[in-house]
Amino acid sequence: MKSLPLHAVLLWPLSLVYAMVMRIRAWFYLVGVFPSDPSGAYVVSIGNLQAGGTGKTPFTVMLVNRWKEKARIGVVSRGYGRSTKGVLRVEPDRLEAATLFGDEPTLIAKSTSVPVFVGESRVRAAQDLIAAEGTRLILLDDGFQHLKLRRSFDIVLIDASAPDWHWRVLPAGRLREPLTALERADLVVLTKTELAEAAKLKALKADIRNRLDMLRRRQVQILALRQDLVVSSTVRAGKAYLVAGLASPSNFFELVKRQGVEVAGELAFGDHYSYSDADVRKIKSLASQAGANSVLTTEKDAVKLKAVWEKIEPALSLEVAGLNLIPVDESDRVGLERLDAIIMDQTRILSRPSRR
Repeated sequence: MKSLPLHAVLLWPLSLVYAMVMRIRAWFYLVGVFPSDPSGAYVVSIGNLQAGGTGKTPFTVMLVNRWKEKARIGVVSRGYGRSTKGVLRVEPDRLEAATLFGDEPTLIAKSTSVPVFVGESRVRAAQDLIAAEGTRLILLDDGFQHLKLRRSFDIVLIDASAPDWHWRVLPAGRLREPLTALERADLVVLTKTELAEAAKLKALKADIRNRLDMLRRRQVQILALRQDLVVSSTVRAGKAYLVAGLASPSNFFELVKRQGVEVAGELAFGDHYSYSDADVRKIKSLASQAGANSVLTTEKDAVKLKAVWEKIEPALSLEVAGLNLIPVDESDRVGLERLDAIIMDQTRILSRPSRR
């Protein structure tokens, strides 16, 4: 415990209580005390154990783009941080889309062109999506702890670059549930592997494998993906001022620097931050003072910044860094293809007309 931050040591007793509550909650769903409602479609949940960014949104976009030509697909999300209530279909081309529907659902809809529904009730959102589109395959965004909607396949993302103290349950660490929750997983995906040391990544993969074996989940695959940042020639030709509103903005800043971009300065905001006119004035002022030729931000932040960017002086280019997820090695590439086959096969089985 001596290597842990002081707050993690002091909050350890509360973590024990929280972990017990989460275990009891999951058990109540398992035995039917709390019911999980079916939607009528094959539901793939994409979630995590760690609070904060593990790369769920780019992973969701990647899967949708892999599958959308093979199945009638849609996405359901809570729409965290939106100004609206109830179940709504995301309209990504609206100027205030990120405010109305949430930044992540808006980005998913823009990046995939498939129907995305948001709602506090993910069950109702899924049912409305099916009624409107005849959807047979639903990706449930941030769904691992949302047990109310019955899922067919659970994918758990784990940030491989997280420091050791994150592996304690809230509030001492960053885990939403104890690691025993991996017993519900059908696939584990390690993300941000390019930011983790090779020895740490190998040890983490071995530890998760051992835990899955102890939980009698030996058949569960563990895949590893790395992030590949794509920046324009405009950014590379000058100095860029970096802006990010993420759970871990430092990860984005580090990825940009690894691309060899000349960085004039950095400004971090909280996750799901809603940018105001005053924020844009501040960003442009700081970037201009630092001698930047452009402001470089994430795709998630861009869907919010673009709504106010052009109307604020001075004129300064807003550039967006694209993000691709790439298998770390050949076994991970094969594992992704195996996932494609499993999901497509199960979706086709569900879509077959029943025999009377």
